[in-house]
Amino acid sequence: MPTLSPLPWRRLAVLGVLLLILPACSDDAVTPVANSITVTDPATGIILLEGTDTDITWTTTGNPGPVTIGLLKGGNAFSIISDIHVDGSPYTWTVDTEGVNGDDFSIVVISAAVPDISSESGLFTIETLKGSVAAD
Repeated sequence: MPTLSPLPWRRLAVLGVLLLILPACSDDAVTPVANSITVTDPATGIILLEGTDTDITWTTTGNPGPVTIGLLKGGNAFSIISDIHVDGSPYTWTVDTEGVNGDDFSIVVISAAVPDISSESGLFTIETLKGSVAAD
């Protein structure tokens, strides 16, 4: 009678476990992952100084693809920070509002492929460095 090496028995044992698990799965149990974006930084309430660098960060689920990053003031479009950014989070931004200060700025990250997939940060403040002329 031939002798079986332990290796095939281990494979069979693993296969047996897979066979026990797989029949319990069904197509109904597989839920597609929805594409989404969530801005995580800048944090709500932070104060950013014009001319300094800050990281804009976001998380994604699924694959929303390349994004466009924008700056909002009072909920309205103020400027495009990065048009079609493909490298993922984070994006280092040199804060530039051309001297406009305020406590009602936010960042929006939008899927370039599907603009309905987007996220907006909480409100934060941008101030001009001392010695610079600021406009409100």
